[in-house]
Amino acid sequence: MAVYSMMFVGMAPIGALLGGALAERLGAPLTVAIGGMASLAGACWFGLHLPKIRVEARRLIVAQNVASGEPTEMTAQAVED
Repeated sequence: MAVYSMMFVGMAPIGALLGGALAERLGAPLTVAIGGMASLAGACWFGLHLPKIRVEARRLIVAQNVASGEPTEMTAQAVED
């Protein structure tokens, strides 16, 4: 799903251009390996920052529900965890 959404906003052509340029200079196997390492590094970075993101996301969800007038199912304890 993420690949398709990136393609629609216009980032895929830039990535394809960069990948093609790297493959021409370094070769396709090394370019794929570099892309894999970059993906793993991004996943590790995201995993390290996920607890901070999760707390803020819960606060935004509760605030959105309060603003829309819907009763919230999340308690204050769940928001602070």
